[in-house]
Amino acid sequence: MINQSHKDAALKFLAPRRRTEQEMRRHLAEKDLAQEDIAAVIDWLYGYGYLDDAAFAEAYIRDKLRFHPCGSLRLRQDLRRYGVAEDVLQRALAKNLPVELEKRFLNHFYQKARRRGRTHEQALRYVAGKGYPGELIHELNELL
Repeated sequence: MINQSHKDAALKFLAPRRRTEQEMRRHLAEKDLAQEDIAAVIDWLYGYGYLDDAAFAEAYIRDKLRFHPCGSLRLRQDLRRYGVAEDVLQRALAKNLPVELEKRFLNHFYQKARRRGRTHEQALRYVAGKGYPGELIHELNELL
C-alpha cells in the first residue's frame, strides 16, 4: 500500500509539467522516501500513465522546435540531462526531427546569421553553437 502523502508529493511535482522517471526519483529521494517507497510510487505513476519518458522526449522536442529551434546534438544533450534513455531519445528524435527538417532549420539559421552581417565562418560557428551536427554543417559548407 502506497502512502497517500507520497502520491500527493509525486502528483504535486508533476502538476506544472511532464517529468522523467529520473527527475521523479530524484525529487522523491529529496523527500527522504525509502527506495522501496520510491519504486512503489514510480510503478503507480507508470500504471496511471503519469510517467512516460518517451512522451516526455517527444513533447520536449516538439516544444523546443516550435519555440527555440536547435539541432539534434543540443536536443540529445538536454534529454540526457533529464535522464531519458538513449534508445528512447533516439526514437523521439527520428520521429520528430527528420534529417531533412534539421537541414532546413540549419540553413535558416545560417542565412539569418549571414543577413545579420556575420562572416561565413562566424555563421558556421553560430549554427554549431545551436547544436547542429558537424556532418550537416560540413554538408552545408560544401554547398556554399
